[in-house]
Amino acid sequence: MQKFILNIILFCLLLIPFFELSARFFMNYNAPFRERQNLNLNWENLDQDDNGTILPNQIIYHANNEKIFKDSIKYKINKYGHRGDNYALKKGPNKTRIIFLGNSNLFDEHFYYSNGGDFTKIISKNLDTNYQVINASIPGAQTNAFKKFITNDLLRFNPDILLISSIWNDIKVITENRQGLISLDKVENNNLPDNPLLYPINRIDKLLSISVMYRKIRDYYWTNKLKLNRHKQYIEDFIKKDNNIVRNFNKELIQYKQRWIEMIDFLKKNNIMPIIINEERLINKNNTIDEKRKIKYFMVNVKSHLELVQLFNKCDSILYNISKIKNVRIIDLNDQIPKKLNYFVDHVHTTEKGSRFRADKYLKYLKQYIK
Repeated sequence: MQKFILNIILFCLLLIPFFELSARFFMNYNAPFRERQNLNLNWENLDQDDNGTILPNQIIYHANNEKIFKDSIKYKINKYGHRGDNYALKKGPNKTRIIFLGNSNLFDEHFYYSNGGDFTKIISKNLDTNYQVINASIPGAQTNAFKKFITNDLLRFNPDILLISSIWNDIKVITENRQGLISLDKVENNNLPDNPLLYPINRIDKLLSISVMYRKIRDYYWTNKLKLNRHKQYIEDFIKKDNNIVRNFNKELIQYKQRWIEMIDFLKKNNIMPIIINEERLINKNNTIDEKRKIKYFMVNVKSHLELVQLFNKCDSILYNISKIKNVRIIDLNDQIPKKLNYFVDHVHTTEKGSRFRADKYLKYLKQYIK
């Protein structure tokens, strides 16, 4: 009996290399931790009340089936923490600096033009060499941090024109004190110091992670334990049970308007020309079921699709009102960009086709304003 048990154990030990080799050569590539961290932006916080800034000198590689290709750069972050190549801090003579400031929409998360560049690289390429375009956008940023970010960072670049955009992330702030869809899907606190899909949780986990088979098993475990795919089901339920609940957010919208006015007054005081960009988006009152599945309702506290559409529309009205009373130009592509899934990855982020469309339109507006 004892000999039989030993034979079984030996047989299992012999199977381990077989499974490991099968996982390495016949299954989709599974990136080790050192590579996973190169797929994600790293951040630093200026203080507790700030959204933070992107750490400088990062190169984020693109992945195909989770495998990183070193010659395929997704994001190139320069020494100032801005997306793109490095440049001199001091502005050259007769040089006009144009800065884009927004969140992930303007950061252009899903477009990787020419070695990690975004749509602004296309704009820069088609402008006269006397104009320099900088993308200082920060994914996740909101207007409540913009003025501080301009003061603490952007003023040193001596910008002439600042194009600003933020609606979606501010709707998170506008709805944060209300109960909505997100209350259905609170992820449990697992008391983990770091994301276990990016970092090992202890030394043993780090040692075992040299095995592809082990990484696949642990990824499956953590994905289910952290309920990382629960949002999709709740969105599905939300779409099917959608209603016409629309609440009053007047107080929060007044604060949103005030933040914009303070920022624009500050820019004018510093002889910087502000231009408002109205956020392009897929979301509208006529969205199909397939389009609604692309909308990240769980990121804001909304009760219905209509409520989210109306919040966007009210923010639009505020921006137009500000442009009128403050005599500020506004770029609005929302009615021009096709509301199609080949132009949008989700509700506010554009595909390559959508980003090229924006680059072309922004370029035309800028040439008009520069004249």
